[in-house]
Amino acid sequence: MGSILNSMQSLVGSAFDSLQRATDVFTRNLARRAFLYFFVFLGSIFILTGLARFLSIEYGFPGSGEIVVGVGILVLSFVIYALTKNDS
Repeated sequence: MGSILNSMQSLVGSAFDSLQRATDVFTRNLARRAFLYFFVFLGSIFILTGLARFLSIEYGFPGSGEIVVGVGILVLSFVIYALTKNDS
């Protein structure tokens, strides 16, 4: 009877260890992706802001660059929505 309990305890212990390792790996990967997406988003904001300022200076009309970049983002969003609409 004691050997059966020991083997069950060992089985449960190894299952918990495996679960802990899997949870650690999942959490680490999630944190890496979150930081990556944050920095991609931040970089995109700087690029789009710079592009908008550049276009405003080139067109010589204040706000024109922001309008062009905003319309471009909307068009891109609509295209992405149309292409992924069938996936859900």
